[in-house]
Amino acid sequence: GASREGDSQAEGSGAASLPPFYSLQARLGDERPLDEARPGGTYRRAEIRAQWEGPLMQRGRLGLQWTSTRQSDSEPYSALLGNLPRRTVRHMFEAEASWPLFQGLSLVANAQAALQRSNLPVFASRQRSFYLGLRWELMH
Repeated sequence: GASREGDSQAEGSGAASLPPFYSLQARLGDERPLDEARPGGTYRRAEIRAQWEGPLMQRGRLGLQWTSTRQSDSEPYSALLGNLPRRTVRHMFEAEASWPLFQGLSLVANAQAALQRSNLPVFASRQRSFYLGLRWELMH
């Protein structure tokens, strides 16, 4: 990431002057239940996340993030759902733009879209959201 030392400079050279930021992460892990009776038992999860943030026009910032997650249970989830271990794949995309109005206050727009597929249809979903509002940062 970029240093935040230049953030306190005169208005007009704020956050947009920070260089682009990018990140690529891979995660792999197991989650073991405290209660042995939990449906699905231990599950294994793998995730890949890519993120980029950079300048938007002269003063704003644009951030993009993509996440893909695969999760699978070690035991059947429920006899009512076919007595199968649950397997899900989730893809999520997020875009956020911010535009500084004055010191510490920015106009923010955020959009998210997610699609989750599963071998058990009850866990399949599609989600979309949009947010437009103000962000006040207390610490700089």
